[in-house]
Amino acid sequence: MKRRSRSQRALRRRPPRLTPRETVLIVCEGAKTEPGYFNSLWRDLRVRTVKVEIVGRGATPITVVDEAVKKKHENNRLANRMEAHRYDRVWCVFDVEIPHKNVSLAQALDKAKANGIRLAVSNPCFEFWVLLHFERTARLFRDCHDVVCDVRKHVRHYKKGIDLYPSLSDKTTTAIKNAQSVDRHHLPETRPAECNPSTGVHRLVQYLRQMAQKSSYP
Repeated sequence: MKRRSRSQRALRRRPPRLTPRETVLIVCEGAKTEPGYFNSLWRDLRVRTVKVEIVGRGATPITVVDEAVKKKHENNRLANRMEAHRYDRVWCVFDVEIPHKNVSLAQALDKAKANGIRLAVSNPCFEFWVLLHFERTARLFRDCHDVVCDVRKHVRHYKKGIDLYPSLSDKTTTAIKNAQSVDRHHLPETRPAECNPSTGVHRLVQYLRQMAQKSSYP
């Protein structure tokens, strides 16, 4: 009986190749609230190829986008030298706050588009995404404090910096549906500065959830 060569036997034992995992960079404006939420989210979803960078509280939209573009170019150089995996997507997370005072917003939107950066912009602030876990509303908010007051109707001791993800995770699908409903409310207008309230966070969350569903994630 003819014996199989070692290379043939090794080939038969070779496990099937997994689909390469997507790598994602998220650049956040907030110092604690936003990065805390996304770090808890990717750990819960077990999408370990997500990196969250913090620009800092009070950073302007253009500062956040500039940092994202810088990190993307640095990563591309390392990937070209086979020293890192190239980011499949880069996202920026920031707030509109008060549109007429946020003079760098339009510049940030243009630069992000020119550099292939995805945006998760909230108007007036990230806390509107939090609120959508509990209710669907499209009423005008004066500022972030106004939103936080509504959030505290559901989370009495809410304050910036606490990790709310554990108490929000089971309501994520509801929040996504509510955010999509608010999007439709603003149509045909889509500019973040003109859509109060609104958020693009649900699109980033949906993307991360889709990553988690792929077979390459055990």
